[in-house]
Amino acid sequence: MVISLELFSPEQSARNVGGAAKQLRLSRNLTRKDLASRAGVPVPTLRKFEDTGLAPFLTVMRLAHALSRDAVLGEIFAPADDLPNSIDEMLESENTKPRQRARRKT
Repeated sequence: MVISLELFSPEQSARNVGGAAKQLRLSRNLTRKDLASRAGVPVPTLRKFEDTGLAPFLTVMRLAHALSRDAVLGEIFAPADDLPNSIDEMLESENTKPRQRARRKT
């Protein structure tokens, strides 16, 4: 696994996602017309998304669903497993942790 340390702007990240969607479409041997039809979006909208990464989120979700990748998008805003889900949960976890103190020097 390669980890890139390069940070992208949101605009560059969007272009990367659009390009990745195009590569996925091509790897599945789908034309733009085929994918647009499956997703229920106009071909020009798909073309713009692949070229620029710009599209309404619902359009991106439709395209992801048509490419069987919508489960991945559903995880974008999912809370991390190790983080509390509420303030009450956070306070409860803080109260159950024993306090740790250094020993007194004698």
